[in-house]
Amino acid sequence: MPLKEGRDVNNTGVRNLSFAVCLSFLIASTLPMALGAQAKPAGTFNLFKEVSDKKGVIVWRDAPQSALPQDVCNILQVCAGSIKFIAIPPATENGQKVGRALYLAEGANKANLVVLERQTTADVYFFLLAPDGNVQKAAYLDLAAPVKQWVSMGASLAKPRFDQDKVVWHDYVLKLGAPTPAQQGN
Repeated sequence: MPLKEGRDVNNTGVRNLSFAVCLSFLIASTLPMALGAQAKPAGTFNLFKEVSDKKGVIVWRDAPQSALPQDVCNILQVCAGSIKFIAIPPATENGQKVGRALYLAEGANKANLVVLERQTTADVYFFLLAPDGNVQKAAYLDLAAPVKQWVSMGASLAKPRFDQDKVVWHDYVLKLGAPTPAQQGN
């Protein structure tokens, strides 16, 4: 009889272990979906499309020749045609002044290219937007470095900084071309 009692204990243990393993796999398989849904901002948007859709109502200015340094032109491949820009007033973020500009450039194939610039006292970023609204390429300059040299930065490295600026520009571009309250009443 003792042998049968041992089997029951072993079978119960195996069942409990199997249940725990299955439950762990179930939780582990749903975790990436839960984290992915949590990480996405409410309401996704495509800044490239928004700028392209409103390019006719944005009051662009011709960019000065020095607006995009030659190294940035080479890294992002954006200086084949005319370049126009808008800038927003500097903001203070985390105690640091941040200047931003948005450029509409013409590529070698005459396609529209959208570039964001972010400048602080410590560094400068230029982000080339892909047609899907994400960062395609980035150029970076560390202003505190002893040797000032533009660096091509991978999209994944630039993404955290880009995501902050993308939201700022999204909010700004949404307001452009919208009717004023006086116009809505007429």
